[in-house]
Amino acid sequence: MLPGLDERLDPATYILSPGDRVALSIWGSVDLTVDLIVTADGALLVPSVGRLEVAGVPLAEAAQRLREQAARAYPHSEITLSLVRPGLLRIPITGQVVDPGSYELLSSSRLADLITLAGGLRDGAGGRAVIITNGGAQQACDFLAWQIDGRDAGNPRLLSGDRVHVAPVTESVRVRGVLPHEVENQRSSLLDRPFESESVRIPYRAGDQVAFALRAAGWPGKDFCAGGVWAISPQGERNWVPLDRAAATPLEPGMVIEVPFCREWVAVTGAVQRPGYYPFLPGQTAADYVGLAGGPSSIGRDQGWKEIDDAGEAFEIARSDTIAAGARLWVPERRMHKFSSLLGPVGTAVALIVSLVAISSGN
Repeated sequence: MLPGLDERLDPATYILSPGDRVALSIWGSVDLTVDLIVTADGALLVPSVGRLEVAGVPLAEAAQRLREQAARAYPHSEITLSLVRPGLLRIPITGQVVDPGSYELLSSSRLADLITLAGGLRDGAGGRAVIITNGGAQQACDFLAWQIDGRDAGNPRLLSGDRVHVAPVTESVRVRGVLPHEVENQRSSLLDRPFESESVRIPYRAGDQVAFALRAAGWPGKDFCAGGVWAISPQGERNWVPLDRAAATPLEPGMVIEVPFCREWVAVTGAVQRPGYYPFLPGQTAADYVGLAGGPSSIGRDQGWKEIDDAGEAFEIARSDTIAAGARLWVPERRMHKFSSLLGPVGTAVALIVSLVAISSGN
């Protein structure tokens, strides 16, 4: 089936094009039903009425024009005009699609139908500036806005003579953090640790807001924080954007939108079995978190652990100390291991010297 027949046609918005087949029905002074085809130059040739210009005119408006012109030829009659079958269009598409070329579609088709026939958008396509040229007129369509928000202006009906070009991405923003498909793939055990999230590239268009970038990235997901997101400028400046302000906060090219984790974490580093991040649980102690990390390694201390503050300074904590969200714990190596590590190379050197001296004495 050709694209363009999967939606109900609205006579008020359907634009007639060459090749469209319509049914003219008259009841009253005469009873008549006849099929007419819009000619190549955009007209209907109506019996006893003559030529009626309809190309580029909505079907409902064409029906009203017909009733006005046919009133003398068919007095006291009911006259209707309905679409039997759309005509065919051949529309070329170039640029960032998988298979550029010229495609045949029904005249009821929209931009999305043509892009589908062309294999869809390439990875480098933005979809923010799909250019439709017809004669000397040019229209820029925001196809991504139609995909995300259903804005009809981004997916217009195609007309005879249209030429379509899909431009590449020139400017973009990025959304990073836990994205919906990542949340679904996460394990739910206590040992879950945060991971390096992918960064989703969102093509930018002037006037975009933070909320649009989030929707384009598939946000919100069930495990996201409800408070807001970080907007990081190209210069590295971080600003907190509450969710109720996301729709009014403008984006700029190169900006990064960071979605924070809902859960908070504690980092356990140093000489432990499984260094990494562990979920924050209120009331848990340093021993609890080191235990989650598998306990001290064979060279790790059983006590004398450290907590590292935001300035990088380390201070000693007890095993029973309660740990706050966001803390970084460090388990140092045992001193004997450090001493042995240093002594090993020294002992080897001494043994080598003794052996050389013994060989010299023997000679």
